[in-house]
Amino acid sequence: MARVYIDENSRFLVAPLRRSGHDVLDAGDAGKGHSDVWHFRQATSDRRIIITLDTGFYYIHGLWTALMTLEVVRPRHAGILTSVVNKQFDEDEWEKTIQTKLAIPEELSGRISTWHPDEKRWNDDLRRPWKGIL
Repeated sequence: MARVYIDENSRFLVAPLRRSGHDVLDAGDAGKGHSDVWHFRQATSDRRIIITLDTGFYYIHGLWTALMTLEVVRPRHAGILTSVVNKQFDEDEWEKTIQTKLAIPEELSGRISTWHPDEKRWNDDLRRPWKGIL
């Protein structure tokens, strides 16, 4: 089972993921009102996959991968799962797709994966600069 960090905007996933046996930390319990960077640091230091609907994590992921390339930071983050939120977004479908992604948590390490509900597919960020470098 996966270790996950649920951002404040995805708290509806806490109960179903816990029922499935995942080790879930709710960002609201970890520290309400903190910045995305603070939550990212908490999740990374605890080796948890971040689940969020917040687009700010795209920028944090991009910065983190750049800093890894420069060997400024060492550990990879455990992964980030997010979704495009549009008319087709459905919380039940989001939960099912998350459960599927969490089945193999090692594959999420160091990447951000975005669910596209209109296309029913994940888009994985393939900018993993440490492949073949570090």
